[in-house]
Amino acid sequence: MPAVESLERLTHGDGAHALAEAMTWEAPGPAQVERLRRTLDAATASAALEVAQARRSLRGRIDAWATHWCDREGAAQASDDASARWKASRFPGAGAVVDLCCGTGADLAAIARVTAARGVDLRPDRAWMAARNSDMPTTVADVTALAFDERVAHIDPARREEGAGRRLHAWEAMVPDGAFILALSRRLDGLMVKLGPGVEIPSDQTPMEAELAVLSRGGRLTQAVLSTGSLARHAGQRLAVLLEQGVEMAGVPTWSPARGDPAWAPCDAWHRFIAEPDAALERTGLLPLAARTEGLHERAAGLGLCTRPEPPARTSPWFRWFECIESSPARIDHLARRLTELNAGEVDVKVRGGAADADTWSRALRSKGTDPHVVFVHRIGQGAEAVIARRCQAAGAGAPSVFSMQS
Repeated sequence: MPAVESLERLTHGDGAHALAEAMTWEAPGPAQVERLRRTLDAATASAALEVAQARRSLRGRIDAWATHWCDREGAAQASDDASARWKASRFPGAGAVVDLCCGTGADLAAIARVTAARGVDLRPDRAWMAARNSDMPTTVADVTALAFDERVAHIDPARREEGAGRRLHAWEAMVPDGAFILALSRRLDGLMVKLGPGVEIPSDQTPMEAELAVLSRGGRLTQAVLSTGSLARHAGQRLAVLLEQGVEMAGVPTWSPARGDPAWAPCDAWHRFIAEPDAALERTGLLPLAARTEGLHERAAGLGLCTRPEPPARTSPWFRWFECIESSPARIDHLARRLTELNAGEVDVKVRGGAADADTWSRALRSKGTDPHVVFVHRIGQGAEAVIARRCQAAGAGAPSVFSMQS
């Protein structure tokens, strides 16, 4: 935990010069550390190294990463720009907002661009960072014992053990815990809760008429967002969000990996084309809503991977498409031989349901050819199956698809 006094020293004079130099070191060694300690006290030198390393970890997530004040754990918990902007889009007209457990202030900065806002955090260094990053007032306080006048709030409960970095997935393991979140939702006009995408909220602790959104960026889930009251645009529903495309799908979940959707029958064989859904569709349970519009069926109930005989008439942002070459029992020796025959080079192994270790299979299936291939490994019935496929590429976004195999 960097001391606020040390962070202040990094904003000017020798401290600012030292931080700028530390920012140029990807992996500082003993010589670089010694150089810092010749001009700074030990605490400030340590803070410079911490901030520099934390900032580098934000590359690709926050545009202003090079000036964002953060420590490594704070950076790991900070919202990426796209997620923060999506959440902030709910707040115009909401009045004054308090950002509880504001961390380093990535969400606070986004909210402050659309309405009046302030932050609260238990840690003095995080409150200082959030104020610098958002140019908004912050308070050091325990949010569970804090009285405030705002009627709308954003909260980011801790989902990692400080110092250990271990992720906390359970609703009751968050800090503040789920019981506090539920009580808070009942006393406010609107509450937005930032959650890990894997969180499971017990049905008896889900706020009434809440909306649960799952945000996806670049094919990866970034976070889940629970909204209540005035901030819930789809009350009582799930919402899948593709941040880059600006596409959303709302509905009541009908699908799960455990049972699929009883009203959406699987098919008995792979057809020529395979569609891999965006993870937000699966996580929200809305997969059948998007799949039915594409004429898709799962190969097996709950598998997630879908198939159809013909390419789609138009590209859909919700699916990535592949041409199925063949399926077989999941045996590395057979797959390695077939991939060599197919002149495979780079092989992307996609594993579902713990059917295999992706890294081990990727190393074993790497070949000396030139054509990239994909291997899906998953369970069907009592056994594991592998499907060799090639990635499809559409000719133009938004136009009728002319599918070709990626070379």
